[in-house]
Amino acid sequence: MTKNYYEHINETVYTETLPNGLKVVVVPKDDYDKTYAIMTTRYGGIDNRFIPYDKNEFVEYPKGIAHFLEHKLFEMEDGVDASLYLTKLGASSNAFTAFDRTSYLFSTTSNVNECVKYLLDFVQKPYFTEENIKKECGIIEQEIKMYLDDPDSKLFWGTLKNLYQKNFVATDLVGSVESINQITKEMLYSCYNTFYHPSNMQIFIIGNVGLDVFDVIKENQAAKTFLPIKEIKREYVYDEFKDYIKERVEYMDVMMPKLSLGIRFNKIFDNPQLIDLKISLLSNILIGESSDLRLELMEKGLINDTFGYYCDFNKSASYYMLSGDSEYPDELYNELEKFVKEIPNMKIDETLFEGAKRNLIGQYIYMLNSLEGTANNYTTCDFSGNNLYTMIDVIKSFDISVLDEVKELFKNCIITKFEIFPNEENE
Repeated sequence: MTKNYYEHINETVYTETLPNGLKVVVVPKDDYDKTYAIMTTRYGGIDNRFIPYDKNEFVEYPKGIAHFLEHKLFEMEDGVDASLYLTKLGASSNAFTAFDRTSYLFSTTSNVNECVKYLLDFVQKPYFTEENIKKECGIIEQEIKMYLDDPDSKLFWGTLKNLYQKNFVATDLVGSVESINQITKEMLYSCYNTFYHPSNMQIFIIGNVGLDVFDVIKENQAAKTFLPIKEIKREYVYDEFKDYIKERVEYMDVMMPKLSLGIRFNKIFDNPQLIDLKISLLSNILIGESSDLRLELMEKGLINDTFGYYCDFNKSASYYMLSGDSEYPDELYNELEKFVKEIPNMKIDETLFEGAKRNLIGQYIYMLNSLEGTANNYTTCDFSGNNLYTMIDVIKSFDISVLDEVKELFKNCIITKFEIFPNEENE
C-alpha cells in the first residue's frame, strides 16, 4: 500500500494494486458521514472495435453494447436486482457509460464494507441469457425513444453526426433500436471478458471509510478466479478531415430555436485532460460570464442563459461546441463563426489569463469538497495519466503561452451548424 499526503489540500490518499491488477484507491475523510465508491472499467461507447479476449482478429460489435452491458450487470443470477439489494443495505446506487469508460457507484452512510463487497460481486459476476437480453432490449428501446424526444440530447448528437460520419463518437451511447437488437449473449460475454478484467479496472472509495476496507477487498478478490492478464487491443474509425455535414436543420416540439456550432479539431492528444484544461482557460476568457463576446451577444438579444460551451478530447475525437437557445439562430451562428475564425489571431490579456487560472483553481478546490466530484474526477485524471491531487499545481504552473497551443487548433478546424426549430416552422 502506498500512502501519499497532499499538504496543500490536507488530503491523504492510500493506493494499492492487487495481484489480479485491480487498482484500489481509498481516501478516508473522518469529518464526513457519507461514503462514496465508484468502480470503473476503461471501456466505453467508442470501444466498438477490438480484439476479443479469446480471439486473434479485430471484431466490430453493435453500437450501444457497452451501455447494454452496464444495464445487464445489475441483474444477478439469483434474480435479485443489484440496485435494490444495495438499497436494503442503506445505499443509493447508479451506473453510467461514457465514451471511454463505464462506472458503477454507490453512496451510503452505513454498511460500507458490505456495500463494497456487493459492488465487487455484482460487477464481477455477469449473468446473461437470451431471455433476459430480449427483455432488456425492450427497456433500452424506451430509453432510446426518450432521448430522441429530448431537444438538448438531439442538439448534442445532431452536432456530432454533422462533425463525424464514421467515427464511433457520433453514435449515441445507448445505440439504436436496430443495433441493440443485434446483441447476443455471446457478444456480451466477449466484451465482458475483454474489458472487465480487474487489470483494466479501478475502485475508488472516499468518505467515512476505514483502511480495513483494503482487507475486505483483498479477501473478496482472493476468493475469485480470473482469466490471465492480457493486453487489450482497440481500433478506432477515423473520418477524413473533409468528411462532414456543413449544416442541418431538424424540427421538434420546442418553444424557441436551438443552435449548436460544432468544431472538429484535426488532432488527437495523448493527454486529453491537459488540453481540456487549457481550452477551459481560453473559453473562460473569451466566452465566460463576464467576457466581452457574451455581453455583446446578450445586448443584441442573440443569446440567453442557456448559452455555453462543451468540449471533449478522447482517443478517437477532439471537438468543441457552442450552443444555446436563440430567437435568431442564423444571426447568432454568423457571429459565432466569425468569432471562432478570429481566435488564432487574438491577443490575450495577461490579467484576464491570471483571473481565469484563479477561477479554474477555485473550481478544483470546490470539487475536492464533494465526494462525488472527487471520485469521478479522480478516474478521469488517472485514465489520462494525471493525478487529481496535483492538478492545482499543474494549473498554477501554466503561463499565458499555453493558450498558443489551444489557439493553434482553431487555425485548421471544421465548423458545422446544427439547428432545431419549433414544429410550426415545418408547416
